[in-house]
Amino acid sequence: MVEKFSTGASVRRLEDERFVTGQGQYTDDVNIEGQAHMVVVRSPFAHAHIRSIDVDAARQAEGVIAVYTAADLTAAGAVNAMPYAVVAQESTTPERTILAEDRVRFAGEPVAIIVAETQAQAEEASEVIDVDYDILDAVTDLEGALAEGAPLVHDEAPGNIAFRWHGSGDDAQMEQILADAETIVEMRLENNRVIVVAMEPRAAVAQMEDGKMTIITSTQGGWGLKDRLSKCLGLEKECVRVVTPDVGGGFGMKAFTYPEQYLAPFAAMQLGRPVKWLAGRGESMLSDNMGRDHISHAKLALDKDCRITGIDIHSYAGMGAYFSQFAQGIPTLLQEKILPGVYDIPASRFRVDGVFTHSTQIDAYRGAGRPEGIYLLERLMDVAAKQVSMDPIEFRSLNFIRPEQMPYETAVGLTYDVGEFETLMRLALEKADHAGLAERQAASAAKGLRRDMGLCYYVECTLGAPHEDSTFTFNPRGQLEVTVGTQSNGQGHETVYAQVVHEQTGVPFEDIVIVQGDTDRIALGGGTGGSRSLIAQAIAMRAAARAMIEKAQDHAAERLECAPEDLSFEDGAFRVSGTDISLDLQSLAGTLPAGALDVEASHDDYTSTFPNGCHIAEVEIDEETGVVRLDNYVVVDDFGLLYNPLVVQGQVHGGVVQGLGQALMERTVYDETGQLLTGSFMDYTVPRADTISDIDFTHHGVKSLNNEMGIKGCGEAGTVGACAAVMNAIQNALDPLEVGFVDMPATPDRLWRQIQGAQTQS
Repeated sequence: MVEKFSTGASVRRLEDERFVTGQGQYTDDVNIEGQAHMVVVRSPFAHAHIRSIDVDAARQAEGVIAVYTAADLTAAGAVNAMPYAVVAQESTTPERTILAEDRVRFAGEPVAIIVAETQAQAEEASEVIDVDYDILDAVTDLEGALAEGAPLVHDEAPGNIAFRWHGSGDDAQMEQILADAETIVEMRLENNRVIVVAMEPRAAVAQMEDGKMTIITSTQGGWGLKDRLSKCLGLEKECVRVVTPDVGGGFGMKAFTYPEQYLAPFAAMQLGRPVKWLAGRGESMLSDNMGRDHISHAKLALDKDCRITGIDIHSYAGMGAYFSQFAQGIPTLLQEKILPGVYDIPASRFRVDGVFTHSTQIDAYRGAGRPEGIYLLERLMDVAAKQVSMDPIEFRSLNFIRPEQMPYETAVGLTYDVGEFETLMRLALEKADHAGLAERQAASAAKGLRRDMGLCYYVECTLGAPHEDSTFTFNPRGQLEVTVGTQSNGQGHETVYAQVVHEQTGVPFEDIVIVQGDTDRIALGGGTGGSRSLIAQAIAMRAAARAMIEKAQDHAAERLECAPEDLSFEDGAFRVSGTDISLDLQSLAGTLPAGALDVEASHDDYTSTFPNGCHIAEVEIDEETGVVRLDNYVVVDDFGLLYNPLVVQGQVHGGVVQGLGQALMERTVYDETGQLLTGSFMDYTVPRADTISDIDFTHHGVKSLNNEMGIKGCGEAGTVGACAAVMNAIQNALDPLEVGFVDMPATPDRLWRQIQGAQTQS
């Protein structure tokens, strides 16, 4: 029985039955008797002074209970401020308010809220709030914001420079490396801004009852919100409870707090009744924190043997109108971690300038810095190989870190424990039938189409809070309840965690209940992000299982009438040495008083792991239309030891598709006044089943030495490798046409124009 559900078993996800039968419980499924409905009034302008806000007509509108502006927040004693972290050596510190006070800086910035008896009444009343705006010039793109004379987003940020960050690397050393190089490869690269479009829009339901504020909301971990909400409302922490039910996708976007998660509780506290808020799809696309938005200038120094001697990067990273919670750390600390990639690069220099624009904030999006860094590096590797007339495959092979160099300290100070990069790349090439590419190219050429293959070798550094707790307790029904401080957003945690617990305790799979998403039940948690969940949480659960077994041994000895030292614990049961007498843990618990076996354990020794792998994309392009057809996609990954290959495969597939979306179709567009033009699925394209090929996933695991389980994170890896693989394929296919460098997204229109431009010049 243990083997059926333990390590390496492709167990189907337990949670899927309730999801596909409509039994999932998302925030919008929560309705509390007597609840009112909240609507956020947002600025229609990207930049304007607020001269006045007249709410009288709205307050008199049918069904309206209350209208609140920034002045009302302050008057009630709430703190009208949003949190963010500063990591840069040189940084501005502009205030970001929950509700705008005297100036708005992006279209969609919250200005007021209306609370009414029904959603429709609140929406109708929002139309009669009279905000007198003095409209100002706006700028939404990075290069425009950096141009001389550009409108300033914040007066305290001259030139719209939000921060300057200097990573590892010595200026004098890098200048010498560049001076001594046989070849210097240079590249300018754009990483396009994307909208996250999680399946479930953001939502919140808040209730103040018996002096305690409870907010039910979709998060990636509610503990940060609990702390900040208590400060905002002036409540003790123990008087705030955050409950996260099922979450329909997070992807980093739900890892931080939003104005509405303060406003709904504020209104509930003021009115003494529950308040519910649900974003519409258009509202989400306008106001959800977005991802990426970089322009980078890169140099790669090579010696006479084409070995890399140094990498020099200067990036400009869009922040949007304000700093979001983790915004500074994404393009700086997190991106730098993987900039050397899997290559033996002895020196690096990395500089980042943050840039304010009149647009929605930028923050973590699946991979959070790692996809940006790998995309830059792997495009640069192809450019370098072509400049020195080498096959990009062999150029990578020449510069790979070898297994015998492990443990290997990179130029940015990380230490890789293990890695077999050459082996994985060769396996991927075999799986992709690289040897047969020429034949397929000839067949495509006969149809007037261009075909080629692109490769990306990625490495990721898993991240997140170092601490995680877990408690084990048998409930009155005999089920083993296991609390966790992570938060599933659709990753399959309930299944994989149950596998871990079942393997350690032998408790039947169906009798293991994973408890998450309640800050009252779980005092502290690190949440989900940075591909940390299984690494941090499973090790804490294993420690709790050991503690429970140790605690149970004396009780088992008493029941079996033997000395504790005569017992062994195998396959979920205590066994008396030299006999066939046994007693399983669950049965033992049923004979003991409630709580007799309760245990708590923690894990504090979280060390990053380095999942890595090779992605290969094969595309066919119609140069007459610019249409790209993805014909084949191969992934060979190293995630160490796999607990559930089926769940991992699903994570990889989903990540790859998100990366392909950014590479081929997703693009956030604002007009010259700062209006979002891609604010619906009519204008913002995301992948569909008919726009991608099958994804061939193979696992070649090398156990991590950085944790007791030998596992590596996998949740973001697909996204990290996908963009460069498909863009390198497109670049290779179009190089004979001399189109120049191809940036994301490779939409038909953009490719067609680039092809036409090359033909006109020739």
